[in-house]
Amino acid sequence: MSDSDHISNRPAGRMNGGRALAEMLRLADVGPMFGMGGFQLLPFYDALSRLGMRHFLINDERCGAFAAEAYARVTNRPGVCDGTLGPGATNLVTGLIEGLNAGSPIIALAGDTNRAHSWKNMTQECRQAEILRPAVKELIRVELTSRVPEMLRRAFAVATSGRPGPVLLDVPEDVCHGEHDFAAEDFAIDPSTLSVPARRIRPDRADIARAAGLIAHAKRPLILVGGGIHLSAGYEALLSLAEAVAIRSRSDCSAAIRGSPTS
Repeated sequence: MSDSDHISNRPAGRMNGGRALAEMLRLADVGPMFGMGGFQLLPFYDALSRLGMRHFLINDERCGAFAAEAYARVTNRPGVCDGTLGPGATNLVTGLIEGLNAGSPIIALAGDTNRAHSWKNMTQECRQAEILRPAVKELIRVELTSRVPEMLRRAFAVATSGRPGPVLLDVPEDVCHGEHDFAAEDFAIDPSTLSVPARRIRPDRADIARAAGLIAHAKRPLILVGGGIHLSAGYEALLSLAEAVAIRSRSDCSAAIRGSPTS
């Protein structure tokens, strides 16, 4: 696709933060999204409907988080879920922790209070950022409507690079409902961050040589394969290693559930 085609596929003009969120997710070609609407994120829901994107309303945000995590496990692409202010957002915690422990890439959106009225005893308001932060790889607070595309771009990069994991975007009501004049160039996303593994890291050469030496001198080597083989898409490399040095392989439940050929 040419640069002109890329630009023509991007929106431009004045829009609210919710529409900007939806447009970025459209460019990321995300799969089905799961969540429960609330006033803080209403412009986002409206934009999803106008763009014809798939979003499933669920009766409990915990179900949405687990559905997004399951989608990530099956596809190696970030699952998307959302929750509204307070108890809606904190209901995401259990599913996000499951994703954090399993190394599943998830993009979670949480509506937050209008900053002009924070800590005025608003209904459902709580310290949701403090509650959610330990459950995710990174919590990103969006402070300006103009930075919505940038922050969502970062969320995808963090969720899919290194060890994958969930990233939460905390979106205040006034940021989601606020408007900004966007340029087409604002809406860009790195295709390499839309699935795992993204931006691979490599071990030190000396560590590789030491591991090879240990394997070579082992009397009865055994490879125990975990879910990481799925996240790294390293099936063929593992099979070649096992066959080359005649090492028996066994998989744990995570690898077996995800369909590792060693299971």
